[in-house]
Amino acid sequence: PDARGVFVADDDRAWAWLNEEDHLRLFAGEAGDSVASVFTRLCSAEASVREAVRQQGHDFALDDRFGFLTTSPAHLGTAFGVTVFLDLPNLGEHPDFRSICRQMHLQAHQGEFGHWAICDSQRMGVSEVQQVNGVVAGCRKLVAMERALERGEALPPVVQLPCAHGMDP
Repeated sequence: PDARGVFVADDDRAWAWLNEEDHLRLFAGEAGDSVASVFTRLCSAEASVREAVRQQGHDFALDDRFGFLTTSPAHLGTAFGVTVFLDLPNLGEHPDFRSICRQMHLQAHQGEFGHWAICDSQRMGVSEVQQVNGVVAGCRKLVAMERALERGEALPPVVQLPCAHGMDP
């Protein structure tokens, strides 16, 4: 289709998707546990795109109250999402798994063979850094719970993480 496409970096660790659902979606990823390096790469890509857009006399639509404006109301706010893929074969089978995730302001989407996509559930009233830090902290807790179950131990109590903007959803 005209004016749509996916552009991939030479190292395949970042890509841009143009005019699919939103006008622009930037992605960055890599195997391993270095969320900070992925976030840094994404920020660099966003800064480059923003500078190119500004050189053309435009900018991203940003509202003081609603954050970045997008074609999807679900993306209002930061218009940013963090997803970490974890192997949680034991915890993922626990009847309270999704409730545990919600208490940490995370969403869990099941893949195959115990693989889970763990993502943030907050976009309004938070910064991108707060989103990344919340997902990292939550994933650390989920991995600790998985390891406890692997050792045959009971799940440790879940300490609810505070909502990044100071209010419970």
